[in-house]
Formats: sequence, structure tokens, C-alpha cells
Amino acid sequence: MFLTISKMTFPETVEKLDDIFSKRIRLRDADMLGNVRCISCGAVFNWKYIDNGHFIPRSNMSTRFHEKNNNGQCQNCNRYKDGNNDGYIKGLEIKYGSGIVEELESLGRQTKIYTKSELEELITQNREEFNKLYKLKA
Repeated sequence: MFLTISKMTFPETVEKLDDIFSKRIRLRDADMLGNVRCISCGAVFNWKYIDNGHFIPRSNMSTRFHEKNNNGQCQNCNRYKDGNNDGYIKGLEIKYGSGIVEELESLGRQTKIYTKSELEELITQNREEFNKLYKLKA
């Protein structure tokens, strides 16, 4: 059975946001053919077969949904190489410039507690953005 957002529990809402946010980030990073270059190693895969890699682990809510902390990352780097941190750092600096690692690490030391309504709003925003990107790239 499909639950509307408002009837989901808090953990279900976080899980739903994780799903749509991940799809949006991967599609954001895709070229017009739908291919994404891994931020860590440079390997290229279709957006559907790449992960949304987090520089600061997603257990940290202050950076979990931060645009620059989330980037397309191949499954090999993300899952089997513990995020390929050295490659991720190089990729972040190329993509966002020097100082990004320190910025994200600083944000990672902060505490963020989302309300359910904030998560619901983020779901709506990310769903809308994903739909726009999907029409362009998928």
C-alpha cells in the first residue's frame, strides 16, 4: 500500500527523501546522455547505475542533504573502497574549488535536527527538480 507523505512515520519520511534526493543528485551530475563521471575515480556509468556518494557520511544530518556533500560516485568506490576518500577529495576540489573540504568538514561538526514538515518540503522540492531533470536527460 502506498502511503501519502503526511501519513509516513519520521523514519519513512527520511527514507523517502533519501530516495528522491539520491535520484536527483545522480541525475544532476549526468550529462545529456544520462552518464555520470564518478567523483572519485572518473569512471563513467549511466545515472541509474551509479550511487549518490557522501563525502561526510550520511549518518550526519547536517550534511546528509547538502548539495556539495552529495555527488555521483561509482558503486566500486562508494561500496567497496570505503568511498575512495582520496579520490573524492580531489574530485570535490576540481568540482567546487579549494576550501570545499574544509567547508564540508566544518558543516559536519554541526548538529541539524529536521522536523517532519521540513523533510516533507524537501521531498516535494526534490521531486519537482528531479522531474525537470528527467525530462531533459533521461
